[in-house]
Parts: sequence; structure tokens; C-alpha cells
Amino acid sequence: MPKQEISPEELHDDTTPAEDAEPKKKSLAGPIALAVAGAIVVGAGGYALGHNQAATAARAEQGAHIVGPSAWPDNIAKVHRRVEHDPFALGEVDAPVVMGMFSDFDCPFCVKFATETEGQLIDEYVRDGKLRIEWNDFAINGPTSVLAAEAGRAAAAQGAFWEFQSALYERANTDAPGKHPEFTLDQLIDIARDAGVSDIDAFRADIESGRFGADVMLANGYAAALGMNATPTFIINEQVVPGALPYEKFKEIIDGELEKAAPGE
Repeated sequence: MPKQEISPEELHDDTTPAEDAEPKKKSLAGPIALAVAGAIVVGAGGYALGHNQAATAARAEQGAHIVGPSAWPDNIAKVHRRVEHDPFALGEVDAPVVMGMFSDFDCPFCVKFATETEGQLIDEYVRDGKLRIEWNDFAINGPTSVLAAEAGRAAAAQGAFWEFQSALYERANTDAPGKHPEFTLDQLIDIARDAGVSDIDAFRADIESGRFGADVMLANGYAAALGMNATPTFIINEQVVPGALPYEKFKEIIDGELEKAAPGE
């Protein structure tokens, strides 16, 4: 199915459907470069960064293979991993609200969420220990999606997933607004440099060897088995939230979940 170019006006309420799925879900929106950088600086003084700055290289390497929970969830709440040293997570492991994000690096609606809404969520909720965000690969837009997802895991192996995610979406927002960015290997390497990935040779080798290819395919299968068919799609505690909703809608949902979690509720 040919990829569609989406106008900026359409981005506020559409998702990118899987190439073999009928378009039916609506997309989400989000800025993160400064928020993620600030979150990393805050470190132990604010909230854990999933992989934690004190995590060893071995933990980062192991974490880069994370796909989903260790066992198939018997209810939607168990979709969330909530594991220490998860390089694909931002926020405290025991945060009262956790938001699973099923996303694609080649999705224009995911770009919008990352560059317009994600940073606000980090600033308002993650920093205060109220929200944990967990990334899940759902590379549904063909080979360039898969390549970028493998690159994300190669960055995660060096403890730099969120820096890479931020740099990639910022580049996509600049170079291909409203379009599928379809980054090449050389472009992904350039983005990794911008993100501060320390060993670029290892980053390239991990991608070219297909080291994380099986993990990406397993993650895709996991998302599809949960009924996902478009990106981005979110699970906030037990609520499935598809679509490019404005920040205010996320705030409403998260605040509602925080009220439920409050003592006496």
C-alpha cells in the first residue's frame, strides 16, 4: 500500500495505519529534545530514566533486547513492563500512571506527538514521579520503519535511546514535516552522532548485522496480537488511547488516573 503524504492540517487527528490494515484509528501528538535532556540531567534527583545513569554497559546491552512483558498479559494492565533498567522507559518504575506508547520512527503522526506533546508530559508528570512512559516498537511502514527501529535499539544498547528518539523526531519534523521521513542508514548514523551515541562504529555494526532485527519483529507481533493497527497508539494504565489527541486530552486522562490512584479512592 503506497504511503500517504499528510498535510500539517491533518496531523492533529490521524494515525498512520499498518500497511496491511484499513485506516481507522486517530493519531497523537508531542516536543522532547529539551525535556529529555533536562530529564537526564535531573537523574537521581528527580526520576529514574529507565536505564538509569548508573546502569552498566551490560545492562544497556541486555535492555536493548526488551520486547514486552516476560509473560503474555492476562489483562491490559499487565502490558506495562515496569522493570528496572529498561532503556525504553522514562520515569519511576512505581509511578501511579504508566503510558505504554506503540510507535514508529517512520510515522508522521508519531513525529507530531514527540515534538509537540511528549515534552509537556515529561515536564508536568514524569519529573514529579507521577507518570512513566514506556516505548514499544511498532514498525509498520515497511523497511525504513524496521531499519529505524533497529537503529533505536542500537542506540539503546549504548544507553542513548531517548536521546536518539528525540534527535530523530526533531530531524523528521524539520526535514520531512507531514511525511514519512524514510531515513537511510547514513542518515540514521548522522542522527546518532547528533544524539551523542558514543560508539558510532558499534552503532553501525549493530544495524548492519541485523542484531536487533528479531527483536523488532517480535515487538511488531506483540503489538499486532494486542490489536494495534495504527501508530501511535497508547495504553494509559488500562485505557487504550489512539489518535493525535491534543495535550489537554492526555492531561485529562492522566489526571483522571491519578485521582483513581489517590489514597481513599
